[in-house]
Amino acid sequence: MKALENLLERIAQLRMLVIGDLMLDRYIFGDASRISPEFTIPTIFKNSEMVAIYCYLEG
Repeated sequence: MKALENLLERIAQLRMLVIGDLMLDRYIFGDASRISPEFTIPTIFKNSEMVAIYCYLEG
């Protein structure tokens, strides 16, 4: 996550124009052990994490 914070700090100093879509996705990989009794979602033990930036340009 620190690498993403550094990237965003550097990007904040740039002037840019994005024509299209810019997406930031965060993926968490792990093992689901049970369903949470409070909510209908699995409880996971995180093994790894990945952040991906996508840009779709019109044209």
